[in-house]
Formats: sequence, structure tokens, C-alpha cells
Amino acid sequence: MSAQAPTITAPTITGKKNNQVKVVLKVKDFKAIQAKNQVLCYVYFKCAKQVGETPLHWNNEVSNGNECVFAIVDTIPTKLPDGPGNFIDGKVTVK
Repeated sequence: MSAQAPTITAPTITGKKNNQVKVVLKVKDFKAIQAKNQVLCYVYFKCAKQVGETPLHWNNEVSNGNECVFAIVDTIPTKLPDGPGNFIDGKVTVK
């Protein structure tokens, strides 16, 4: 039976023009990191002055999936047994 990869989710949220928006990145199904269905981090952005949408996209294509990984950073980075994970895009809509 293969282990399930963790999932990291960027939300779809709405913000007001020229105001700060709080983006909550959540993780689930981690094995090597003790976090199950928890907040990974908060990222704050200032919304644009005009109405529109901005994608929250995990850019993981340039190096064939090597940009978005969880690693043990030491002398030599070592990938965690959880693997690269599933990264789910989100978006910010400015109204």
C-alpha cells in the first residue's frame, strides 16, 4: 500500500480594494511532519487598487516538480518521506 502524499492548499478568498488580505495555507496528511489538517503558515498581501482576480499558483513546473517540496535543510537538503505533495491552487478576488 503506497503512502498518501500530503496536500497543501491555497484558498480562494475575497478582499477589498487597497486592503490587506490574509491567506491561510493549510496542510493535511503529513506523516514526517507532525501537522494533520493544520495551518502551515499565514501570508499577507495588499490587494490591488482595482477590482479583479489574482491566482495563487504553486509554480512547480520549471524544474520538473523540484520547486515545491518539503525538505530537511542541513548541509545537504534531504527530501522528507512525505514526498513533494499535492499543491492545490487558490485565488484572491478583489472587490
